Amino acid sequence: MIKSIAKIGASAAFMFFKTLVLGQIITMAFFVISIVLLLVNSGSTDGVSAAGHAGGAGGLGGILNFFVVDFWPSLSATLNIVLFLPLYIFIAKKLATETALKKLWENNLQDVVLQKIGNYIDSSDKVAKASDYLSSKQALLDESRGDNDTPAWQKRVLSYILNRADLNDVDFSKNQDSVKALVTTRVSDYMAEFTQTSSHYFYSAIAIQCVLLAAAVILNK
Repeated sequence: MIKSIAKIGASAAFMFFKTLVLGQIITMAFFVISIVLLLVNSGSTDGVSAAGHAGGAGGLGGILNFFVVDFWPSLSATLNIVLFLPLYIFIAKKLATETALKKLWENNLQDVVLQKIGNYIDSSDKVAKASDYLSSKQALLDESRGDNDTPAWQKRVLSYILNRADLNDVDFSKNQDSVKALVTTRVSDYMAEFTQTSSHYFYSAIAIQCVLLAAAVILNK
């Protein structure tokens, strides 16, 4: 089982780095093309050089001037750096977590997750003392984040599941064994129903970047 869990962790790490590297390469390529379109349209790089030597206010004015000169290449370049670079980090983490979750179920290792959650319910005073669902769920999340014996990727899987499994109607004030049985059942049901990763976020991001670049080329003054 340890070997299988290690393979799942490696698969999750590979998915993270693959998604991140591809996303960053695509983003930088779109950024460079947008900058080239912008500079070609402005006629020279003098505006960039002047903005760089004009201080903060002058630099901001130079950037705003690029939006006036040619809006779409400027928008494409800006969004690729400000939005899409960090967005691909988020997407990479999400896909890595979902890959691990899917493989845990496919390899019949869901007990790794269920046992962890059961242990948190047994050992956490916060869960036992929680007065409602939200505080109970937060207590479980806190237990997971504070578990130094659990690998980071497993913590992300636990947090992912606890935030999405249907636990709204679980009465955490009941007998601890009853609560544990119901929570682990709901978590198991969620894992069984989980079949697809959110790869569409990755392709949607690329599609938006393509639309922005197309607008920059077609509408380039």
